[in-house]
Amino acid sequence: MAIFRKAVSLACCVLAVCVMTSEVHSRELRPASASVISAPSAIPWNRQEVVALAEKVGNYQLATMAAGLKPNPSAAYPDPRGWEQGALFVGLMSLADHSSRPEFAAVIRARGQANGWRLGDMINDADDHIIGSSYFWASRHGAGDAAIVPMRARLDEILAKPPVNDLNFVGNGLTCRDRWCWSDALFMAPPVWLEMSKVTGDLRYANYAKREFRATTGKLYDPASHLYFRDSRFFERRGINGKKIFWSRGNGWVFAGLARMISLLPEGDADRTYMERIFKEMAVALIALQKPDGFWSPSLLGDAAVSPPESSGTGFFTYGLAWGVKTGLLDRSTYEPHVRKGWAALVRSVQKDGRLGYVQSISDRPEAVVYDDTQLYGVGAFLLAAGEVADLDLPAPSVVASLEVYNPSRFDQGAAIAQIAMGLPESRAGGWSVETGGAVYPAQYERGILSFVMPIKQHQTLQVSVRPQPAPLPELVHAILNVQDGGKMEDGLLKGGTFHLRKSYQVPAEHFIHDGLIAFEGIGWESDKVAYRLYLDERSVTDIYGKKLPRPILPSIGQNEGDYHVMNDWGQDIFQVDKSLGSGGIGIVKNGKAEQIGPSTIAAEVANTAITGHAIVTHSDFDSGGGSLRAHYKISYGQALTFVDAAATGSVSPFAAGFRHHPGVLLLKGEKSEAWSYFASWGEQALTNDNLGLAIFFKPKDTTGDVRDDGRTYFVTFKDPGHVRYAFGATWVQDLSGVRDLNGFNAWLDSTVDGLNHPVVVKLLSKHDKD
Repeated sequence: MAIFRKAVSLACCVLAVCVMTSEVHSRELRPASASVISAPSAIPWNRQEVVALAEKVGNYQLATMAAGLKPNPSAAYPDPRGWEQGALFVGLMSLADHSSRPEFAAVIRARGQANGWRLGDMINDADDHIIGSSYFWASRHGAGDAAIVPMRARLDEILAKPPVNDLNFVGNGLTCRDRWCWSDALFMAPPVWLEMSKVTGDLRYANYAKREFRATTGKLYDPASHLYFRDSRFFERRGINGKKIFWSRGNGWVFAGLARMISLLPEGDADRTYMERIFKEMAVALIALQKPDGFWSPSLLGDAAVSPPESSGTGFFTYGLAWGVKTGLLDRSTYEPHVRKGWAALVRSVQKDGRLGYVQSISDRPEAVVYDDTQLYGVGAFLLAAGEVADLDLPAPSVVASLEVYNPSRFDQGAAIAQIAMGLPESRAGGWSVETGGAVYPAQYERGILSFVMPIKQHQTLQVSVRPQPAPLPELVHAILNVQDGGKMEDGLLKGGTFHLRKSYQVPAEHFIHDGLIAFEGIGWESDKVAYRLYLDERSVTDIYGKKLPRPILPSIGQNEGDYHVMNDWGQDIFQVDKSLGSGGIGIVKNGKAEQIGPSTIAAEVANTAITGHAIVTHSDFDSGGGSLRAHYKISYGQALTFVDAAATGSVSPFAAGFRHHPGVLLLKGEKSEAWSYFASWGEQALTNDNLGLAIFFKPKDTTGDVRDDGRTYFVTFKDPGHVRYAFGATWVQDLSGVRDLNGFNAWLDSTVDGLNHPVVVKLLSKHDKD
């Protein structure tokens, strides 16, 4: 027998409920969560705070190196005289110049001594020259002239027999790398050559660098785009959108290299003037390509709406722009907002322990990147950027509005989402946040509505300040659509292609279940609490990925590598859909049973904001060929719920929402006396053989009859196919929701439905004219 329950007081779990302003979007749904979101501190802007963050990142990196930990466990440890460590040490030089702590200077001197002040083994290769920059620094800070003697001998050896090969990059590039035939080289070698001239007074080194720089620029610089191709192989290549491929980090190497080179040339030098022109042209192009969130896409001309964050290119660009503003080469009023956006993005890449994430792995082109990816050169880029931002000593953005937020619910809300309609200026830092009691929370301003996420206790009133800067949090919520391009079918599985994130996709008619075309077989959306997917095939229902860690997992799974059906560090696929409506899917009712939609023509798209992920799926030509359904799925930061807003036409069958009926589970039902109610199940219904709670929240006035059980699915039937609105959620005993037992699940249900029925209210107290 179903158990009917009234809401009970919450003793040990802090819950979130839906929130909104009564005047704004009164028909929209807002989610709830069982755990309290954590609050980071604000973005650092002034010199002292920026240097403190750089010290934290630098110390973390040095500690991992001292422990012998590798950025990529499957690769060899980076050569202490190679480019990976060389780029890091260029960043450490900046940190040592800005920090009063002695360990950063000490490690630079110690590395040079351990290396015997030698460059890498490859005589002409630019990658083996960059470590020399740290030798110059050490020479100026206690090591003396002996630190540059072996390096000078190497450069003299090259001058005695300068390479004359052409700059065409063929195969692995070994035939051309004696010269600077790839864009990265312009960061690695020219500053070393120019500084040798500056230190010794011998112009031969500078003349060599100037000549080779002009040759490389003449070969790789695209005058139409004002960007550099990585090498000659990319001249005719095009991305999935048909546009030229300009690699973010490849151009970052050049842009940062130009800043370093220009600083080493005297005013009035013709080659300095030439470099300054290229630098300014690139700066104009780069700020036009910066994403609204402050990052640059791994592929600069790629789709900004779906490209992942990437911190190494962003670090180099932010460094160059900040340096240009500081030196007066770039106009402050034009470029400072882009410096702010880039710096705020970099801060969001720093994890709690100081690890820098979102660094694309070693490559020669744009590739996938996830939050946990880190590399030494990415840290070098971050430290360079931090040094220049510290020198700008920027003021924090001012408060632009003050709000009052009231929680009428009798439950604490751990991750409430609030909304208010208001006019706000443009954010110069690439996002929004709210602050109360010294804690900072993420916000989104879109189409005249400010939305934000924060905890608030029962019957509490809080005063909240609005600032035009993002909260320093990584990307914790999004929807993704990852499709394989190319490849060949082998034993019924598409292999060998490349997965690309898409903003929209029309599923081809020939697609079949388990063919490998679409990563994890569908469209996905996730928060820091849970991840869901919807199969883009004849099943067309939802499934659950249980998450034990808050980081995004969907971008890295289901691409013909790894197995999400077994336990990983982040969790696993914990649910078996079978023939049911899955974990909260939409279906049609036939002969009293809830059926999956079945074969249809499917199109999907994604959209994301700072606090929400949106998946939109359209089905047509189903249910005897006449059915059409458009369903919008939304998840928010800090939440375990997905809200569904769907409309159907042409179907001969009613529509239902439900979840799989596992044998032996406990069915729970909420009261029907208020606008929102629920039905839920609890028990051992996870593939991990432990407890999982499933729930659907709905408005009884929108449905017919009671919750039904056809032996395979618990479901409710909607009166109007054009108005299918509900929410579904899941709490697993190993996830981050905080629900560990039946009592906790009951508390989560009660608080969530109470929040839906008693949303918080947001009022404007005052607005300020300046940010």
